[in-house]
Amino acid sequence: MSLTWIAGSARDGRTSSSSSKGAGDGGRERARESGPRLDIQGLRAVAVLAVIAEHLFGWPLGGFVGVDVFFVISGFLITGLLIREWKRTGTISFANFYARRVKRILPASLVVIVATLISAYLLFANPRLNDTVTDSVWAALFSANWRFLLQGTDYFQADGPVSPLRHYWSLAVEEQFYFVWPWVMLAALVWMGRKGMSSSRSLKLAGALIAAASLISFIWATGETAANPGSAYYSSFTRAWELGAGAMLAFAAPLCRRIPEGVRPVLANLGLVGVGASIFFLTPHSMFPAPGALLPVLSTVTVIAAGCGGQQKFLYVLTNPVSRYLGDISFSLYLWHFPVIVFLGLLLATGSKFYYLMVLFVTLGLSIYSYRFVEDPIRKSAWLSSKSPDRPTSVRGDGPTPGRRTSLLRPLAGLVAFALVAVGAIAFKVSHNEASAVVAPASKARAGFPQAPVAGPAGAALQTELKAAVPASSWPHFEPSLEELMSKDPHPDRVLQCGEPGIHSAQDCTFGPKDATKHAVLVGDSISQRWAFPLTRLYAQNGWNIRIFGRPGCPFNDYPMVKSDEEQARCNERKQQAIDFVQQSKPDLLIIGNTMVPERMSTTGQVATAQDWQAGMESILSKASGSKSRLILSPPPFDKDVRECYSPVNGPADCLGTVTSLWYEVARADLAAAVNTSSVYLDTRALFCTPDDACPEFAGNVPVKKDHTHFTLPYGYHIQDALRELLDSKNLL
Repeated sequence: MSLTWIAGSARDGRTSSSSSKGAGDGGRERARESGPRLDIQGLRAVAVLAVIAEHLFGWPLGGFVGVDVFFVISGFLITGLLIREWKRTGTISFANFYARRVKRILPASLVVIVATLISAYLLFANPRLNDTVTDSVWAALFSANWRFLLQGTDYFQADGPVSPLRHYWSLAVEEQFYFVWPWVMLAALVWMGRKGMSSSRSLKLAGALIAAASLISFIWATGETAANPGSAYYSSFTRAWELGAGAMLAFAAPLCRRIPEGVRPVLANLGLVGVGASIFFLTPHSMFPAPGALLPVLSTVTVIAAGCGGQQKFLYVLTNPVSRYLGDISFSLYLWHFPVIVFLGLLLATGSKFYYLMVLFVTLGLSIYSYRFVEDPIRKSAWLSSKSPDRPTSVRGDGPTPGRRTSLLRPLAGLVAFALVAVGAIAFKVSHNEASAVVAPASKARAGFPQAPVAGPAGAALQTELKAAVPASSWPHFEPSLEELMSKDPHPDRVLQCGEPGIHSAQDCTFGPKDATKHAVLVGDSISQRWAFPLTRLYAQNGWNIRIFGRPGCPFNDYPMVKSDEEQARCNERKQQAIDFVQQSKPDLLIIGNTMVPERMSTTGQVATAQDWQAGMESILSKASGSKSRLILSPPPFDKDVRECYSPVNGPADCLGTVTSLWYEVARADLAAAVNTSSVYLDTRALFCTPDDACPEFAGNVPVKKDHTHFTLPYGYHIQDALRELLDSKNLL
């Protein structure tokens, strides 16, 4: 999630740039309207604070709707500027328009990108550093949304390390709007003028066109949200209707000025309540961007419309000096907060009070100085301006004053002091962290769950290695390196291709002797492809062969998952092929390996519960009824992601994971499903964790995981003998 905005000042929120010249009500109205839109600045503050809170604290859950608030503001202000220029000159100067956009957005955004790259070089391991460099190129070209869309990034369920530049996606959407909308608007107005239409009628018809385009975008977004929610969230086409809502409001501004004076505060506060309700009651499971974004979009439209007639009364929550200042620096606040959250998360204990305080302190400090020395001076300067600086000198003294020299000594001294305090506090905290890891206590969800079995001497030896790794203060030498395994850990030949739908020959997707007398089938999602490492070797050594059907992102379970239509079709096809093969070939053993991270269900939009998971597992086991025995393998605990925690400044303690409550909840569901379907459940915790649920990143000198749950190829072979003992204990080998 991220935030987007007009990267301008409150002065861009003027409802009119006309002077009060002229007699009558029209002149008095224009005089009343001229000046900054304080309510819009306050909306900016509310939106950016909501997003920062959601990113930092995980609360409120609907903080991500700040993006919708700012899309509306953007559409309204930019369209209003274009309309006023058209009325004044009869055309639109693209040179001036894009010069203003460059001055207001590019310098500050590039400063943050450069700072992010420097920090990534110092703090990230090479695979994550390389990804960040690529992200920075897309971000600098205002195409970050397409980068994350093409990667299949899900904002609400990130699969892998979060990019410190992920929040640039919304800035990209807005810039793409800037690139297209002025040309479309000018073309429509010129065409209508050539048809002999008056300027006022041309503007009305242009407003009707944007309304029609917004409706089409909304309909498209609704379909895409249902069919492919991940891409719908980032797409410019599915977000256009939100910008269009603001643009329509700009065309309707003359009507909004007729709202009675006594009604305007009521409407504004109702709109503000709607924005607040969106922030506190919408969740990541709401259908976004359509129709879920309707509430924040319409609420923002209501607040802005109520203020078109002049400054608002009884709206102090938006118009007070603090809100106005936070609105002024909202662009810098947003640009800095996400990299600060990501990088300090590597240095400090996330979730601690000190971490929260330092994120807020560093974000605020960097934002103030970025606004004061980069964003605001360049925005006011004559750079790229053909006639005059972008913003006129304010009579209140907040603009540049000719002939007055400003000393930089005092503010630079303040910046140095801020940097020393921040770096010193962080360094002190890091240096006083405990060198050895503290094992997390077992979760309440563990109570009553059977102890993880250790079936023989190989398992006992592995446990000794895992226990020795828990208090380790330095990384052992890995060969191949952990960074290499994170970026290109291979699969055995043909395992990946066997996950694709379609008919694969037995020769392509069967591992083991051709004349085997016993046969097994391996199904599940990507974790089943990891289990193929040791299982194919173990069973081949005992005269078995194994047919592979595992597909990434496709757990062997019958609960209805929210996926794109194409991916859902492929997943269903592959599961049905596996079921048909089991029913026809009647193998000796069906092995199921799933990752224990239930996804959202298409029927309810909510994440599947343990009960949903159990029902889906029992359902699919009843369909795959042809095998003589059925085995459910528990996966490694889904906890610390080594791609995030491993870095040049971190030690093994920073990557020490634990067996989570979610793991136990799903494990109970799998165990119950196994009992109810006469299947076998095999608890593999002892292959990855100690008895007190501490899960280190290495055993001996072998890295355990390459990400949050998938174990490495070398580790798959390292646990082979211990896994053999577990399978033997269940008479399954």
